[in-house]
Amino acid sequence: FDNSAGVDGRQPALSPTQSWNNLNDFIESNACLRAARGGIIERGACEEPWFNQVDLRLAQEFRTFGNQRAEITLDILNVLNLINNDWGRKEFISNETFNLIAVRSGNDVENGRVLMQPFAPRETVNSIADLTSRYQMQLGIRYTF
Repeated sequence: FDNSAGVDGRQPALSPTQSWNNLNDFIESNACLRAARGGIIERGACEEPWFNQVDLRLAQEFRTFGNQRAEITLDILNVLNLINNDWGRKEFISNETFNLIAVRSGNDVENGRVLMQPFAPRETVNSIADLTSRYQMQLGIRYTF
């Protein structure tokens, strides 16, 4: 690992030792990566976190004139996320792939070294689906003649 300019030139530079420690800590904290250490990981070995979504619909009907009725509804999608921001969150791996190690441009051909991108500390490779992970509400009114 070599990172004299930092990741994309925007973050502070990581030493090769820091980068290795970050990568090693990440592998050790993930059971499926730890089990495949030293080999090629099998397809589908790591699973995305389970996703729960509970939707709720409240409806009340009122009689108005004669046989006419009015109905007011409230739909709440992803009630779990309304209760707690950590619940009902959809996590996924973008494009169903994540490269732990990436080759950097400008290899050191003279010394026979391949330069790798530094590995910054991280807890997960998952992204959060923005719209699916939010609660949403819809108020509706229906009038029947």
